[in-house]
Amino acid sequence: MTNISRSRRITRIQLMALCAFTLIVGFATSSLTLLAVQIFVGGIPLGTAYADIIFQQFATGHNLFIFALIGLIPFVALLMKMLSISKKYNARKCYALYLSGLIGILGFMIPSHVDVWYPLYGPGRMSSTAVVAFMFIPFWCIGTMLIGMFVGRQIIKIKWFQAFPAGHCQHCGYNLTENVSGKCSECGKAI
Repeated sequence: MTNISRSRRITRIQLMALCAFTLIVGFATSSLTLLAVQIFVGGIPLGTAYADIIFQQFATGHNLFIFALIGLIPFVALLMKMLSISKKYNARKCYALYLSGLIGILGFMIPSHVDVWYPLYGPGRMSSTAVVAFMFIPFWCIGTMLIGMFVGRQIIKIKWFQAFPAGHCQHCGYNLTENVSGKCSECGKAI
């Protein structure tokens, strides 16, 4: 592994912004999925569906807020993984691994929530045990997150993600030893 300068690593501010974005996405996923099911399956108007979800956030017997908090488990796991890999990889690789993990989580979580909510707003009846599924979905999402990150690890092996060693053009990789012009001799980019 090449020595990566500090400026090429993910900064604390970027990491904090990533944390905030992840928690917002994680918290909103279950409610937005329910909103989409109400609108597209149940035919409920947007304003009515939105008001229903806001009411269900803290209503006795519904309490979507608890489901949203439980749904944060895989997103927190992704953030913990990002904290550990941010010291090892450059920013470009960190973002690629983050996105692949996020896609892994959402790729399982959204269809699972649709499967649970669909019978309530579509044809059929909702099972009384459907709520139990909400307890297991986040843990299965950790597995799909890890699968997504494994795919991401294969993707970051592509040349575009590789950092060039010190003394080389960071755009094309040309060796800049004894270059005093301030521009890369190969691609013309500023050093």
